Amino acid sequence: MISVKNVKGGFWQFWDHPAVSKIWSEYSTGITTVYYTDGNVQSLHAKCTGYNSQYGTPVSNDGSKLIVGAWEKTLGLTCYSIEQDAVIWRMKRPRIRQVFCFDEYLAVLEAQGAVLKINIHDGEIIAQIGSSSIEDQFYVSEHTVFVDSIGKEACVVNTQTMQIVKKYSQSVLNPRGCKSFILNRVELSGDRLMISGFECIANGTQSGKLSMEPYTRVIDDSFSREHE
Repeated sequence: MISVKNVKGGFWQFWDHPAVSKIWSEYSTGITTVYYTDGNVQSLHAKCTGYNSQYGTPVSNDGSKLIVGAWEKTLGLTCYSIEQDAVIWRMKRPRIRQVFCFDEYLAVLEAQGAVLKINIHDGEIIAQIGSSSIEDQFYVSEHTVFVDSIGKEACVVNTQTMQIVKKYSQSVLNPRGCKSFILNRVELSGDRLMISGFECIANGTQSGKLSMEPYTRVIDDSFSREHE
């Protein structure tokens, strides 16, 4: 997802996607409308909330399925057929956050639970890596995600094999040892793996007050070469 625009009554999502350009979700009607790059428009009954404006409702790579996650276990993770306006499958797992679509599977983050590899066609769990400390995952490159905490370390996971391929201590992410540390973005720039967000640091005044300041730092300067 490139960006989200929250407006009265719903929200827009703008995507860099082979088939979809944007998605409109309307709160009052529970209707979600998918706008395709070829000009086609499809609407379906897929009720979304402000929670989904934060984490998005991704569409499968072929443009046929809409994926909607929720914090509540009763709603869980739902896969809709866009053309048929119907539920294909629903998995009742709680605290669903980021969902990344690949051709045959989904990489799903269940906060405080696990990274899940799920069959996109039937919702069956193929594999999982469990950890009660997990909060967020970030897309790095094809079949590679960055997970903020498995045990006490941040990890890079190969979603095809569901193997942890690299680990980073929290001191690498947060070298200043800030008590308030927010990770908002992970990106690959050439060979370098970079993170950015906000951290709480002293503002340099005699009062000793703390302030949240933005940061960007390289945590791995040979990431691409090591994972070719």
